[in-house]
Amino acid sequence: MQGIDLTQPAGDSRGRRVVGYGRDAMENRVWDTGLLQHANLLFRRSYVIMTRPLERDRFPTQEHFVEHGVGNLHVYVHKDQHFVQVSMGDVTAFLIGHAYDPFEDIREEKTILAKVAAQCAKSGIVDSLPVLKTTTGVYLVGVVTAAGACFVQDCCGLMPAYYAETPSGTIITSHAQLAADLCDLAVDESIREYLNAPFYSLGIRILPGLKSRFRDLRLLTPNTCLVLPSLEVVRFYPIADLAPVANGNLAEICDALCTSMRICAKRWKAAISLSGGIDSRMTLAAANGMYDRFKYFSFVSSDAEARDAGAAKQICRELRLPHRIFRIPEAPELVVDYHAMSSIIEHNTAYFRTKGMDSEIRKIAYLASKVDFEMEIKSHVSEVARAFYHKKIGMRHFRMPLRPRDMSNLTKRNLVQRRILGYMDRAFSEFVTTTRFGDFPQGYDEADMFYWEHRMSAWGGLVRQGFELSHETTVIYNNRSLLELFLQHSLADRIHDIPQMAVIRRLNPALGDISAVPNRMKRFDRIALENVFYRLNSWLP
Repeated sequence: MQGIDLTQPAGDSRGRRVVGYGRDAMENRVWDTGLLQHANLLFRRSYVIMTRPLERDRFPTQEHFVEHGVGNLHVYVHKDQHFVQVSMGDVTAFLIGHAYDPFEDIREEKTILAKVAAQCAKSGIVDSLPVLKTTTGVYLVGVVTAAGACFVQDCCGLMPAYYAETPSGTIITSHAQLAADLCDLAVDESIREYLNAPFYSLGIRILPGLKSRFRDLRLLTPNTCLVLPSLEVVRFYPIADLAPVANGNLAEICDALCTSMRICAKRWKAAISLSGGIDSRMTLAAANGMYDRFKYFSFVSSDAEARDAGAAKQICRELRLPHRIFRIPEAPELVVDYHAMSSIIEHNTAYFRTKGMDSEIRKIAYLASKVDFEMEIKSHVSEVARAFYHKKIGMRHFRMPLRPRDMSNLTKRNLVQRRILGYMDRAFSEFVTTTRFGDFPQGYDEADMFYWEHRMSAWGGLVRQGFELSHETTVIYNNRSLLELFLQHSLADRIHDIPQMAVIRRLNPALGDISAVPNRMKRFDRIALENVFYRLNSWLP
């Protein structure tokens, strides 16, 4: 099968205009070019919520979706995605994705939704959302009453939620490109310039603020909810001061992690992805006593991943656990249906997350035909509580409040393209205003919260989403109450990973004696350069 170029907007053979990368682009560059056999992979496990029903000709993949009527909303959920709803009186709560509560040992989404609906009946829609504080998973929850509706994501926004008001009605969806295809959204020319700038290819692929690739389509952020019909974004968390502790909450942290692993073992045919770092070792320690219930794997598509995979294999060898390494072929022709799969992956990710990342595309395409498990257990959310930006920049204390320029500097290394930098600053000004970022109770470090509320949703959520072509993903740290427990430890301790190492030693002492894979980000020369860039670019206009 030949590759399909979906990367340039154009008119089609019948002279129709393609707006951005919208509906016509999808019809004529996917459906008319032989990809019908992979139609179920386009926006796999996605959802679309509309205030008006979708027209059939605007939704050529509709046969792969199930429509659910929830109040006056039209909810379309991909057939491979989980959907559940609970109604109590005039309140209906629904969940797309999966959820569980390790603090109350709740394994079923219906039980969680019943609590939300009951609280909504007592205190109102937005005030019902703190009930989700103890919930882990990857999900979008909607709460609908006669007066309106609100929508909230999982702890770190790993289930993306893009929203816009369009001529076709209000749309909320997991995939920006899907919104563009359905509503003919135009590409944001400032984002196009941002993506084409040399600095974009350095580091992670991430957009500034609430931006998507399309004009007027915004990304909902963690700890806020979207309210209809006003389309207002409301912050609902955090609501209480963060009280510091020493080691008094380690038992509670360990119990929550172990309960999460028990729930995962009972619910799914699950596998733990390992890198040899602190986060994945902590996950592995939490599975102690249940090691026969999981599979263990790593993948290799680069030299860095090869080092991580080698360390993971050595750890599993010491614990006498089987460990599989998926070696991603360097040659695209060795990946089954590579050209078709790469076209789908790029379209699903709106042509920006995998830009210039052939190894990432090969990895996703390869795993789609190789994995033999239902659920991957990942660990990266743990970084929220590990003082990520303090380590990266080598700064014990950031200037507070964080300014939009500080946020731009933490997001991308853009020293030269000053006009684009101004655009980034304005995007983060909108981010602060819309989400009321910084309006936190005492004890929350803004650098930690910026990592949580921007990097984890604008980057981490899309990384997770990319692997939905092959399997689902859960992260046992993706829980507000659990992150709170970690954040209660002092910044100095978190910079040195003291709480995490204490948890590892408590759950499996053998893992505590194994050295972690050296983190290249912690090299002195790299930290020094990051620090110089951050300070200089903060000072320059």
